[in-house]
Amino acid sequence: MGVSGCGKSTLGAALAAHWRVPFYEGDDYHPPTNIERMQRGQPLEDCHRLPWLHNLREIIQKHLDQKSSAVISCSGLKRIYRELLGRESNLWYLWLDLPQPLLSTRLQNRHGHFMPASLLHSQLATLEAPTPDEQFLQLDASQPTPLMLARIDQLLKPVGSPL
Repeated sequence: MGVSGCGKSTLGAALAAHWRVPFYEGDDYHPPTNIERMQRGQPLEDCHRLPWLHNLREIIQKHLDQKSSAVISCSGLKRIYRELLGRESNLWYLWLDLPQPLLSTRLQNRHGHFMPASLLHSQLATLEAPTPDEQFLQLDASQPTPLMLARIDQLLKPVGSPL
């Protein structure tokens, strides 16, 4: 979880490969109207995010029912979004935290993504940091991916994995 440009897709794909579990790119589950809205530089409101979050919750529920692991990238900006996605004991949120100047640089250098750098401010304004009663691991997203993977491995193991 985290704002656009923090590295969710990069770390998510690396973690899924490392754990040998499926990776779901959360952006692929946005309704086309959400993508068009963001491309126009319009931030998403709760009403726009709800169908997307429900799509991701279905994936999570499928893996919970099968007692299998997966990695899903999702901004999860608000507590209510994370509650909708789930609070099961074996569901963890990895919060990729990064200072705003580095986020801006990453977004300005990113090409081919529908999310323009101009929407970063609205995402930062929407972000509600996880609280101690939520099951999350805060990661310094300025670190190299292998260091973040090692930190995750220290605390978490995927369900049904030989790791």
